[in-house]
Amino acid sequence: TYAVLGESVVKGAAPTALVEPSLVWETTTMTNAGIDINLLKSRLGIVADLFYKKTDDILIQLPVPLVLGGKTAAYQNAGVVSNKGLELSASWNDKIEKVSYSISGNYTFVRNRVKKYRGDVGVEMSGNRYLREGLSINRFYVREVDCIATAEKIEEMLAAGYTFYPSTPKPGDFIYKDQQGPGEPGYMVINDDDRVIKGTSTPEHFFGLTLSANWNGFDFSALFQGVAGINTYLNSTWYT
Repeated sequence: TYAVLGESVVKGAAPTALVEPSLVWETTTMTNAGIDINLLKSRLGIVADLFYKKTDDILIQLPVPLVLGGKTAAYQNAGVVSNKGLELSASWNDKIEKVSYSISGNYTFVRNRVKKYRGDVGVEMSGNRYLREGLSINRFYVREVDCIATAEKIEEMLAAGYTFYPSTPKPGDFIYKDQQGPGEPGYMVINDDDRVIKGTSTPEHFFGLTLSANWNGFDFSALFQGVAGINTYLNSTWYT
């Protein structure tokens, strides 16, 4: 850093970041309650499990007053995230003459929440993400598409007196929702204030199905799996 002493500029040293000396490791606590049942001479199996997982002391950087000289904030053990959900699985194993077969399926529901971060103050993360207490991780913070422009829609809006900035859309362009509502009559302004928290890239539902059979040394198996409750942000994908 530099300072002025008298009429001379001299080079010196000064701290640029704050340090928290009492950092500790993150801690995770997990509670499970489950049941495991085998019926009909072990041909039918059922497993159910409820779980709750809480992670405390997550390292985050909380804002510091500017009167400290614009120093980089220190990492602190101030974040808390929870995950809770349900796991279910069922299987059937049997034999028909020389054919042995089994069918099994599984389903998992998991929901995470930021329990402690910065109170009601949210933070914009990289990649159009938003982080705030009470929300799940990896929520999208984006402009919401109202419709895809057609020549008729553009003519209709221009005839109604709408003015577009920075340019009039062309057929195939997105027309975004004006979440703030029109300001001056017919004047549509779309900016960062029109973004909404919507969707997540972290799925809440996981499911799978496995089929298998065996006959005279020949075996067959098939696996199906999928997720639900997940969204994708069309950015570079849209343009390509």
